[in-house]
Amino acid sequence: MALTTTDFNVSFLLGGSSKVFKFTDITDYTSQGVSRAAITGRIKVTAPSGIVYDNLSASAASADIIGSASRVSSTSINVPLLSGGTPEVGLYTFEYRATNGNDPSVDTTVSKIKTFTYSYSKPKETNQLTADCLSPELKGADTTNYLVNAVTPNDRFLISIASSSTNTFCVSGEKVGFFTVGNKFDVISSTGNNGQYTITGVNYDKTNDKTVVNVAGVSSDTADGYIVQRRTTLYFTSVPGITPLVGYSSVLSTNSFYSQLQSFSFEAHVLYDFGGGITLSDSFSSSDSINVDCDDNLCDVFCCINTVFGEYMKYKCTNKTLADLALERYTIITSHLASLRTAYECGDSAAITSLTAQIKEVSQCNDDCGCTSGDPIPITGTGASATSVVASGGNGVNVATSVNGNETTYTLTLAQSVLDDITNATATSSVVSSDSSITVTSTTAGTNTEYNIKIPPATPIIPPKEFIVMKLEIENPNNTVSFTPKDVFHQNPTNLKNPTTAAWTYSEVSPLYSYSPYAIDVSSFQTSSNSTYKVDVSSYYQKRSVGGSGGGSTIDIEGFNYAPHFLKPMVVKIDNGSFRLYFKSPSKYFKPGEIFNSNGGYKKIYLTIKIYE
Repeated sequence: MALTTTDFNVSFLLGGSSKVFKFTDITDYTSQGVSRAAITGRIKVTAPSGIVYDNLSASAASADIIGSASRVSSTSINVPLLSGGTPEVGLYTFEYRATNGNDPSVDTTVSKIKTFTYSYSKPKETNQLTADCLSPELKGADTTNYLVNAVTPNDRFLISIASSSTNTFCVSGEKVGFFTVGNKFDVISSTGNNGQYTITGVNYDKTNDKTVVNVAGVSSDTADGYIVQRRTTLYFTSVPGITPLVGYSSVLSTNSFYSQLQSFSFEAHVLYDFGGGITLSDSFSSSDSINVDCDDNLCDVFCCINTVFGEYMKYKCTNKTLADLALERYTIITSHLASLRTAYECGDSAAITSLTAQIKEVSQCNDDCGCTSGDPIPITGTGASATSVVASGGNGVNVATSVNGNETTYTLTLAQSVLDDITNATATSSVVSSDSSITVTSTTAGTNTEYNIKIPPATPIIPPKEFIVMKLEIENPNNTVSFTPKDVFHQNPTNLKNPTTAAWTYSEVSPLYSYSPYAIDVSSFQTSSNSTYKVDVSSYYQKRSVGGSGGGSTIDIEGFNYAPHFLKPMVVKIDNGSFRLYFKSPSKYFKPGEIFNSNGGYKKIYLTIKIYE
């Protein structure tokens, strides 16, 4: 075998200080009987402005891809830029030549050309940082619209292999453009490899169709989790020493934050796949700050709600009347919270003041909350507008409540019946055939055992080796009989011939006697003649001329009125390679002079013929 084809992918790497092309050889050399280690690859790039790189005649030492080392190009090929620092827009032509040896002038060389019309315009980074003092919630969001040419990029890929011995992670497919040496990524949702890693190398494994990423150290061989190149961070700027909150999705929020200055930032490295082996990677980042100023009124509201709730807890077990009054006031207060939230969101200071005054009046509390020191303070909010209750739904979960001052502890335990079910579920089970009438095989993977039960059929079912169904239109225009096969269906073609491609023979049989029935012999329908076939013939349409004054008429024999005229085809003889048909009315077989004649003869007899072998 010899080298006959090659293939490659190319990626625009736009996320770094230098914008470059990255080529990956994706050729299947194994199927061509060629060793990848003997391959040297050379590249030519033509941009809209002209040739920007041509290394097709380079020596082995200067080849762009050395198969024995890697499938990924080692040459730094710069993307041509416009004056504004963005790539040239228009048609790019990429040519890759793979040589089975070192010298493309003498060794077998094949090439592949790909074109791509570049029209990428980098989306503008946008973000949003908001503080909700009522919930409370501090939320930062990457609001960038990443969609380009109907393509949404990826910022993460599932880990398919993790190796602590080679310090590598693998992801499915060719994703070389996503991984740039020196960049960092995070592993999340894994069993033992969560953390941040620096990329030290990247290659493509064609045999297993995986991208192999080298890093400094992999702890676990368990292949799970994701490689992510996105970080969102909330900084509690006003309080030195507080560890920032880090997330790995486009939105990051927390219910624990502080007043005064808070900050949010995001960094994302994404991969666009435009199809045809063309990808593009780019990096995005943005940041924002917000001055969290939760009005002192909120502190007053919190104090009021907490005071009334404390009264309820104090009296609920000792004085039902006072407890009910406190609960009624608490319900009225919390019903105002939705309106208070809307007032804060709309910046309606008059409504805020009015609602706060109403809450104070109902709760009968004072203004001394101590919230005006000027230092950053934790934002506690007013919480939900309804009382939270933890209760058992009667499904085997027990709930126990313990109250200590203003703190309520809920303890959840499984019922003993559930624990017993769990114990029973782990018991050993087996499936056997007591009389060996069925076959049982088992396959165990981890804690799961799968039983495969095979029940043999009572009697062997042998389908027909071959059969053919067709329509045969027999017509008698001008007293000349014609035979036309149509609508042939042929299953498992082996010995039977298709009459539309290999003509069958249809013969009118000369009668031995005047009373002999009209007959047709059908033959030449088998490649190797035999008499073991089965044949079935029926008629689905007939047309007959009826004599009379004025030349008579022609009738379609379909309805009940003409049923006595409808002929039934009969297979009366099966020979080696042929069979014979008679035609019979309800009372008799038809003779030649009766079936086709100028006065009362049949003009059309359409048959359905089925032959089985």
